[in-house]
Amino acid sequence: MKLRIGRPGRAPSDDAGQQSDDSDGTTVVIVSGACCFPPLRAFDLEAGRVVDAAITEVGLPARVVSMSTSQAYYGGLPRALAEEGKRVRDTVGITAFPAVLVNLELVSYGVPTLEAVVAALRKAAGSSADIEAAAVATSGPQTGGTR
Repeated sequence: MKLRIGRPGRAPSDDAGQQSDDSDGTTVVIVSGACCFPPLRAFDLEAGRVVDAAITEVGLPARVVSMSTSQAYYGGLPRALAEEGKRVRDTVGITAFPAVLVNLELVSYGVPTLEAVVAALRKAAGSSADIEAAAVATSGPQTGGTR
């Protein structure tokens, strides 16, 4: 399943607050620092590609939301998460972004690894049975061979 993160050819920060239409209870948030430092756009795009690949690998429907660090801090995320992001930004600098969260649990600061996002999505799914059921629901009935 291919999810749109922002508009084609644009970084998540260009469409801050935009989201995909697919949702089954799992939400991935990409918090972009490109609003403050435009060269981070390339990292936002790479994070989006990793998230897309992880969603495809797991086969779990998910909603992807992108927002700027300012949006995250001023109401886009729960206050405790926004404060943690601000602390990291103040300590490490804006280059710690993007931040990627799955169901409001931090996966990474910076571009995440595919393995980290896959693990977070599987944890969000609760069990492999939930993932299988979601995959069947999104792909329709399977016909053919037996196991």
